[in-house]
Amino acid sequence: MSDSAKYHGQLTAELAISQVMAHVQTGDLHVYVADLVGMQLYYSRARSDGETDGPAMGYDRQYIKLDLNVMFAVGPTPPPAQPAAKPTPDVAEPVIAIM
Repeated sequence: MSDSAKYHGQLTAELAISQVMAHVQTGDLHVYVADLVGMQLYYSRARSDGETDGPAMGYDRQYIKLDLNVMFAVGPTPPPAQPAAKPTPDVAEPVIAIM
């Protein structure tokens, strides 16, 4: 039985990261695994040129877990902005009477 066959029907995001990505060495620049049922996204990227610590390849590095429910949560739409009211003058305008 191949390694991938033993996870048939049981593959989770965590198993994909720990048992599949590093084994097949896919995602050297960046890699993400999406659990759309659980609304979770896991992301990893390769080490940049300026970094010296940690593995170089994305599939060997630590993954960031993002909660898609939080990322896509939409709150109520705020009411539209009201136009500013004209300021009322502090001094009454002079009245001109024509006789």
